[in-house]
Amino acid sequence: MDPLCRTTILMLLYDYMSQHKVVSYTNKGEQIMSTIEEIEAGVYQLTNTTGNSIEVMTDTNATIRSLIINKEEMLFYPKGKKTSDGGIPGPFFPWGGRIEAAKFSWNDKKYDLTKYQSELKDDGQGNPLHGLCVNEPWEVLGTNSSKDSVSIELQFDAGKNKIFTEIFKTAALIKLSYTLSGSELLIETSVTNTGENEFPMALCFHPWFLIPDGEEGKQVQILVPANKHAVTEGVPLPRSYEDASGIFELKNLTALGENTYDDGLTDLLADAQGTVTSKIVLPNGTEIQIEQNKKEFPHVVLWHSDPNITGFHNVSIEPQTGFFVEGPAENKPPGINPGITWNGTVKIRVN
Repeated sequence: MDPLCRTTILMLLYDYMSQHKVVSYTNKGEQIMSTIEEIEAGVYQLTNTTGNSIEVMTDTNATIRSLIINKEEMLFYPKGKKTSDGGIPGPFFPWGGRIEAAKFSWNDKKYDLTKYQSELKDDGQGNPLHGLCVNEPWEVLGTNSSKDSVSIELQFDAGKNKIFTEIFKTAALIKLSYTLSGSELLIETSVTNTGENEFPMALCFHPWFLIPDGEEGKQVQILVPANKHAVTEGVPLPRSYEDASGIFELKNLTALGENTYDDGLTDLLADAQGTVTSKIVLPNGTEIQIEQNKKEFPHVVLWHSDPNITGFHNVSIEPQTGFFVEGPAENKPPGINPGITWNGTVKIRVN
């Protein structure tokens, strides 16, 4: 090749990689490239040397809109939309579940969100849910591509969120990393109180796992190792807890059938390391494992709606730190004191 031509090609390639933030690693045995590329404004595609990939929307609550494992899509995400109602959104902070009538108490303090309701996502009945980050952009701190994995690290400065600072009279910095190694997705989160007052945190993760349509979807099996389930009255809020029984007895794999869920489960069964493992098994035999640490996430919210009504073809198993719901002691979320950092980890493994 002519030296000038070669130089020109290399310059063009460098310019492309610089503009699109591409880094790569080649597994020479398989000739598969590990890449991180900004495929459109604010959307990063990370592909590891097994060919598995994620797509992260940094401008919409750091939502993973696609998780491809063994050439199969694992996530439900509405095509053509930018939303955190699908995929794997970043953490719903500082609460995930509903806040009844936009008011709650914690440690003898009363919190009133009613003046902000027009700015908050709610359930259509005046109960805010999914926190303050649902449509917020996250800052990209860095990406990494290695022999075994690809990763991206992001952060959200809640100290710049008017509602958070006015309600809780403090500030917080949330850092989030996604690491894809083989067919395992590791989600690591840290929340640091950078302000002057303690605040409660009922954070949750809400992955939307894709399931088949129609009769095949009813064959999907789920397992959530919990001893208790939440008792609700009208609005699906955990008013009290009782022994898990009937459709809530899920310590063994159980077919979805006609059942729908929007329910809290607690008193989780963990292994010696404190890891709680829930499962979803698809009709084709694919098994999805969701791992959470019982101390960090003592609850699970199980959600599956009737797809004929909602159009959502998914099952969600959601690790949760607590609920902004008065009543049972189990609901009480942790408080984060000034200068203290809370850390939480969720793993999703596909077999």
